[in-house]
Amino acid sequence: MKRLVLPVMAWLCSSMAYANTHTDCDTMELAFANTETFGIDVIYTTKATFPNPPQKVVLNSFQGYDFACHGVSISNTADGFVLRSSDLVKTLKSFKKDRDGIVLNDDTSYKYPHIQMGLQPRVFAFNPQSLRLEYNHSTLRTKKMQHGYYAVYDTDVMAYRVNGGELLPLLYRGEISSYAKDFDRANELDIYYQSSEKSVHININKANNELSVTKNVPMPSK
Repeated sequence: MKRLVLPVMAWLCSSMAYANTHTDCDTMELAFANTETFGIDVIYTTKATFPNPPQKVVLNSFQGYDFACHGVSISNTADGFVLRSSDLVKTLKSFKKDRDGIVLNDDTSYKYPHIQMGLQPRVFAFNPQSLRLEYNHSTLRTKKMQHGYYAVYDTDVMAYRVNGGELLPLLYRGEISSYAKDFDRANELDIYYQSSEKSVHININKANNELSVTKNVPMPSK
């Protein structure tokens, strides 16, 4: 399994605030991290101000930052992120389509590692726009995970809660429960993922137009 080593100094510094009158918000691009950092990448261009040309700015998912532009605000920390928007559905649709959603596990590898050729994507993710689990961008529905889903393990456990209700199984012993109708009707959705290496809490609050991901949150007992 892939391991990501985060630059320590990035988190030793306090979060930086970005976006001001010099930010060209029309150039803003958003993308979920294509690793397991559980963050958001932001790309934008500053406005040209004589005599300086416009500058491209990249806020990486593994650095701490606060960003606000066009009714969208993002607080990205070592513990995850909080995304708020005046229209969450519209904002999620603007995220880069070539990226996976919120990556839960990435077991991508090379078929020929000694020459780094034959890339074999194996990405298990949650897509907050479609409210579906995905494997390599394909929707996962109710099924037993068979041989070939290398990023989904029998020991992985997922659960969810709709509108503050009871905790329900989502992934247990390699089997995905029926979830689509519950996810679609939820005004507030809590998803918990736990593996041998990580535990994550995803919260979507449609009324508040807010999406948050928090690392190191234990699986609730009920």
